[in-house]
Amino acid sequence: MSKIKIPSNTVHFCDLLENLHNAHKSKGDVSPLSSLDWTGMEMKISTLREKHAEMEEARRSAEQLREERDIAKRKLKELVRHARDILKGIHRGELRELGEYGFTVDD
Repeated sequence: MSKIKIPSNTVHFCDLLENLHNAHKSKGDVSPLSSLDWTGMEMKISTLREKHAEMEEARRSAEQLREERDIAKRKLKELVRHARDILKGIHRGELRELGEYGFTVDD
């Protein structure tokens, strides 16, 4: 038995929806899809495409921000390591003193 899949990819889904709508319109009154509500379909498809594009842009922007954050964090993490090491040397016998600087000291 053949399977007819509905695309999960939003762009392909919109393409299918447009094809369905165009085929329905071209058949006019004899369309077997006349019982479905096609009101404002062009606008609905357009809105779906726009929201998808906005989401993709937001995803790309989030990836860029994540990269920038990670670069900044790596640079600052090195400073924190150096500070920890200096303080560990100074407070060798009493590492709990590093808590004063914001470090969590596990026993």
